[in-house]
Amino acid sequence: AHTHTASLPLAINFQCWADRRATLKLHSDGSFEILQEGG
Repeated sequence: AHTHTASLPLAINFQCWADRRATLKLHSDGSFEILQEGG
């Protein structure tokens, strides 16, 4: 099975961002932008 190493830390970060109710746009090169953020 092929696993992308960047997916593991991103999964942790996505969980934290979900708790903060943030909306992100993730780009294919691994960069991202926060479109909407709530506290």
